[in-house]
Amino acid sequence: MYGATGQSVGVKLWQAVPYSLDKDMGMKTFTWCFKGANNTSRGEWNAYYTNGDQRYFTTPELNGSSSTRATVSVREVFVDTSAAD
Repeated sequence: MYGATGQSVGVKLWQAVPYSLDKDMGMKTFTWCFKGANNTSRGEWNAYYTNGDQRYFTTPELNGSSSTRATVSVREVFVDTSAAD
């Protein structure tokens, strides 16, 4: 993280819907990933909207505040679609 000391980050998942407003799929707050380089935070989203299969993340909150300017670096993102099968 650059620009602030981290304790938590709010991550919001969006579903891009062509020719319409993107759908908010909810926000999760992650804390464990700030406890050391080998710690991992995990989140699960179960929402789905029709007419769009592209998804993206935003980070609207850092340490519970939406007015902080900082950069969050993510090493890996895994997507498990086995629940959809």
